[in-house]
Amino acid sequence: LILAFRAVENLPKRYRDPVLLHYSKDLDFAAVAQALDLSTDVVKLRVWRARRMLAATMKRKRIL
Repeated sequence: LILAFRAVENLPKRYRDPVLLHYSKDLDFAAVAQALDLSTDVVKLRVWRARRMLAATMKRKRIL
């Protein structure tokens, strides 16, 4: 679990912020979009890309 948090912390800010707001603050995509002054589609895309980055990082480090 700690390694997962570190992986999230290492994401670029443009991906980290939407992920943290969506998952740790339990905000829906519309609320995240409003908080970050982005469109909902951009938030969805950034969360999707962040999840791909995290999966690749964890696979590379043999966490998954």
